[in-house]
Amino acid sequence: YRPFSTPNILREVAWILGKLGMAHTWLEKENCCGLPLMHQVASEDRPQMADTAQGFVRGNKEAAAQKGASRLAYCCAGCAHVAKSVDAEAELSHSYILDVLLDALQGRSLRIKPLKVAYFEGCHTSYRRHFPQTSLNWPAYRQFLEGVEGLAVQEIAGGLCCKNQPDRIVAAAQENRADALVCACSGCTVAVRAAGQGKIRVMSYTELLARSLGYEPSGL
Repeated sequence: YRPFSTPNILREVAWILGKLGMAHTWLEKENCCGLPLMHQVASEDRPQMADTAQGFVRGNKEAAAQKGASRLAYCCAGCAHVAKSVDAEAELSHSYILDVLLDALQGRSLRIKPLKVAYFEGCHTSYRRHFPQTSLNWPAYRQFLEGVEGLAVQEIAGGLCCKNQPDRIVAAAQENRADALVCACSGCTVAVRAAGQGKIRVMSYTELLARSLGYEPSGL
């Protein structure tokens, strides 16, 4: 559902991939990762649903292989988390899009007009509840921002949930007198952006990366 709930992230990713000249392709049709179904079934049925999710994920991997791709990059943090969990033997085949982009940007000079952001990593409650054994590289996403010239980052304390406490996340950013609030988790971006409407600019992590490469916000 990411193309429908956060089309801006897909636009930003497409622009960055083009800017960096990275060879890539898209799946015209893809399976759901299975996480929404995990939320809907009874606890005793979740092991079977996890097996179903594995089939979905491996089906996507096979479709990507037919297009010559060996690595799947997910614009949805939840999809990436689930894929790494249910297809653990091929975990390196599945990456959150930030892993792909930050690998490609290592050593590159990035700068942005002076900007103070409040950084919200994400609450991770949706996917960690069912797959606690897996984690994306959240510390690396935060650390990377230290190398962006012109960017000042203040972290929002953990423990807040975008589903139950989005207003508190926004309030924390306002208390820090931030120019914008940046979410590293694609899912959290949706809820926090809705809560921040008319109060503070909420940016996806990919928008911040695009802007640091010279993409103007008016084009996003």
